[in-house]
Order: sequence, then C-alpha cells, then structure tokens
Amino acid sequence: MSLLWLIVIPPLAGVLVYPVRKLRWVPGILSAAAIVATGLIAVRLPDSQTMFVMGRPLVFQPLARHLFVLIYGTFALLLLHEGAAASRPLFCPLALMIAGVLSAAVLVRHVALSAVFIELAAVLISLLIPDEHPASARSAMRYLVIATLAMLPLLLAPWAAEIFELNPGDTALPEFILVTIITGFTILLGAIPFHAWLPPIAQHASPAVTAILVGPANLVIWYRLLEALNQYPWIAGDPRLGSLLTGLGMCTTIGGAVLALSQRDLSHLMGYVALSDLGMILLATASAMEAEPQAVLYHWMVRGLAFALMAMCISTLRRSLGSTDIGRLRSAARRFPATTMGLLASGLSLAGLPLTGGFPARWIMVQSMIRASLPQALALLGSSAAVGWVYLRLLSEMLAPPSEPYGAREPRLTSLLIALTTLLLLTTAWYSRPVLDVLPDLWQSLLPLTPGA
Repeated sequence: MSLLWLIVIPPLAGVLVYPVRKLRWVPGILSAAAIVATGLIAVRLPDSQTMFVMGRPLVFQPLARHLFVLIYGTFALLLLHEGAAASRPLFCPLALMIAGVLSAAVLVRHVALSAVFIELAAVLISLLIPDEHPASARSAMRYLVIATLAMLPLLLAPWAAEIFELNPGDTALPEFILVTIITGFTILLGAIPFHAWLPPIAQHASPAVTAILVGPANLVIWYRLLEALNQYPWIAGDPRLGSLLTGLGMCTTIGGAVLALSQRDLSHLMGYVALSDLGMILLATASAMEAEPQAVLYHWMVRGLAFALMAMCISTLRRSLGSTDIGRLRSAARRFPATTMGLLASGLSLAGLPLTGGFPARWIMVQSMIRASLPQALALLGSSAAVGWVYLRLLSEMLAPPSEPYGAREPRLTSLLIALTTLLLLTTAWYSRPVLDVLPDLWQSLLPLTPGA
C-alpha cells in the first residue's frame, strides 16, 4: 500500500467535506471517519517501507505508526466536537488538510523539506485562528511571521552540513549546525523565550486550534528535531546539545507554571500549561538515555488526548456562557458536570497528579531525574504542583454555590463525547503498563538521536 495515501486521503476528504461544512455533525462525522480510515492504513503498513517521489525518499519509520495513531486520534476527537457545533464551518476542511501536510512532514527524510511542510501546516493553521475579534487576526499574523523566521535556520542547516562533509576539519560548522537546528525547532515548538505567539493564540483562537498546535503539530516538530539530529551524528554526540535542551526545558517548565498561577481565563491558562508541559518534554528528551525513554513517548499520547479534551471543554463553556473567565464559572459544575470532569481530568493529567493519565510517565521521569539531577527533578515537581493547584482552585470555584439563577446547560451529545474522552484519558493511567512495555521497541529507532548517544 502506497505511503502517499497517508498524505492524500485527508486533504481529499477535506475537499469532499467542504460543500456540507455548515451542517451540524455531518462534516465532523465524515471528517473523523476519513481520519480513522487513514489511521487504519497507517497501522497496516510495514515498517521501513520506502518510496521515492521526485527523487526524494518517503520512509515509514517504526515509530511513525505510533505517531500517526496519536496525530489522527487527536484530530478525530477535535473534528467530531467542532463538527457538532458547526460554529466554524472551515474548521473540518482545513483541519483535514493540516493532517495531510503533517503526515508528509513525518514521512519525508530531508530536514529542509520537512521544514517546508511544517511551514505549510503553519500557513493553514493561521487561516483557522482569526474570528470576529480583531486581535485574533494579529495573533495569526504573529504566528505566521515567527514560523516563517524559523525557516531560515532550518534551511541553512542542511547547506552547512553539506559543506562540513566536504571540509570535515572545519570545527566551527558543527556548532553552527547545532545552533541553527535547535533555534529553528524550538521557535516552532514555542519554548521560552520563543513563546510570544502561543498565549495570544490560546486567548483569541478556537481552543481546538490551540489543541492542534500544542498536540499533533508539536509532536511532529519534536520528532523532526530528533530526526534532524539523527542525520548529523556529530551533533547528537555533542555534550552541548544536552545543556541547550536542559536550559530551554528548565526555563520553559518553570516559566509556564509560574505564569499559569496568575491566569484568570481558561484559554490563557491552556497556553501556559502547554508551555510548562513542553518544558518537561525537553528536559526528558535531554536525559532520555539515562531515563526510561518510553515515558517520553507515552506522555505524548497523554498530552494529545488531554489537550483535545481540554479544548472540547473550553469550547463548550465559551459557547454556552460567552466567556471563559474563571469568575464566570461559579457553580458551573452543577450545569456542566461532564465538562467540569473533563476539564479537571485533563488539567490534573497534565500536572501529573496520581490516578490521572499523566501520572505514570511523569513519575518515571521524576525518578530518573532525581538520580541524574536533583534541580531538574525539583523543577518538574514544582511545575506539577503549580499546575495542579491552579486546577484544584478552579474546581473550588466551579463547585461554589450559585449567586444567580441557573442559565445555559451543556449540550447532551457534546457532553457524551466529553465524558467518553474523559474515561479514555483516565483509562490510560489504569492500563499504562502494557503500553509502556511496548514503547521501548519503538524508541530503538530514536536511540541515535538522543544527546550523548
């Protein structure tokens, strides 16, 4: 079966969904069905299948199957939820096109070409950001400009690598390639201090768009970062790489958690929680050789599911109440029980609290970091405590007695989808061991990529 189906089917489905984009449920169901069908194709493809398109190889790496399941699963949930409301008619067609472009970014081997596909995904995502608020258009332009600036170092890195192969005695080029690759990909990821585009998008764009950015898009960018390092083994073995990733991870996880403490809006909070969680992933990646590496992959699964659930909950509250300000959520648990449970489950899972989906991976990472670096472990525990405290404080507000008569209530079908997703997220904690036992084999394809390998 051709690898091109993974790239072609989602955009083709987007074209077919476009005429019915204004109907309720229909575009979401059709789009989710197309994504699930593409995911089934990815599951059945053999490992290491290769094909050439215009002289460039597309390779289905062993880890790619896991990535596609995570990407398509997140898209399917978001498409179902957004299609139910039909408030953003272009979401389903454009989201399907984004899924196809991200699939191409996973399969292509060349660093520059993968950066081009990521940039194309950024263009499509920027089309989903604007709404009736004028600031949303500025947020979209800011994101597009910053994503375009990240292209320059990613296009320079392969050129510099070719020069280094011809002049292996040049000691300045490896350092230049290391800096360009880390700079380009961390700008795209939105790590501190390159995070200026993420909070405005979280505030003004649809929560589903934010979930795509911090879920599937960030997963592909992280994977391409490791793939780029795999192509340049002299960089993967550079001890400065671990220091760079550790420094960025510490700043991001601590900064995101501190900024999350002061937020009074759920959309803003989502952006800063995503920052703090990204910092943890960078820390874990920097020490993945010493840590249990399957925990990183497992956490990406929980991250995508948790942010998809959080986006569904915030969207439901925004449509029903007209605002996501925490002050407007007093007694909301009585009117939105499923949404409240979903919001709490997703937030506490990202905090890594016990009995939640994010606990197994975070606990493994903390144990490993205690052995490797106590300051990193304390930063991780502190950020988890801060994010957990924010959501527990939110729960107390939502459980408070009402100050006015009850108003809008959550839609039944939407609440059912949220409840099922919440159950799935909690199940990842109850049945985490079988998944963690499978992931080390997938990580073997990334062993050369990790710092110090």
